[in-house]
Amino acid sequence: MNFMISKYDIIHGSAPKIDDMIERIKKNRSPNEDFLRSFLMIAVSTFLCPPTSLGINPRCYPALVDLGSVKKLNWCQFVVDQLKEVSRNLNKKNIVRGCLLVLVILYANFLAVDNVQIPDTKPRIAVWTRQLLDKVIRLDRNRDGSFGKLKWPKTLFSTWMMCIHL
Repeated sequence: MNFMISKYDIIHGSAPKIDDMIERIKKNRSPNEDFLRSFLMIAVSTFLCPPTSLGINPRCYPALVDLGSVKKLNWCQFVVDQLKEVSRNLNKKNIVRGCLLVLVILYANFLAVDNVQIPDTKPRIAVWTRQLLDKVIRLDRNRDGSFGKLKWPKTLFSTWMMCIHL
C-alpha cells in the first residue's frame, strides 16, 4: 500500500480517478512498469471489480507492486474474494456495490423474462434501472427464497450476443 501511495501521489483515504489513470497512460509513450501498472488498475477498476465510485479500486494495489508476479496471480480468486466481501457487507449497508451489481445485471440480462418489457437499448447496462432489476429479481425467486425460477434463453449464442453489448 505504501508503495502505491507514494508512487501515484495518493492522498491517504482517497483513490486516484480512472480518468487520471487514462491520462497517465496517454502521456506515457513507452511500455514500462508505470504503463502496465496504470493499465491494470484501470482493468481491475472497470472490468474485474469496479467500485461504486469513478476511482481506482484500492484493493488491487497489493497485487500490482511486483509486476513480475502479476501473470501468476489468481485473478479469478481475487474477483471471488471481492464478491464475498461485498456480500458480507451487504446487510450492513443495504446497498449493492461494484462488481456484485455488475454480476446481478449480467445474470438478469441472461434470463428469459416474459410479460416484462425490457428495452433493446445498447449498451445493455443502460437498460437496467433499479426498478426493472428489482422486478426481474422478484420474478426469478422461488417460493423458498432461492433464485432460478426464470429460464435461460434456448441458445447460448443469443445470450452471448446480448452480453457483448452489455
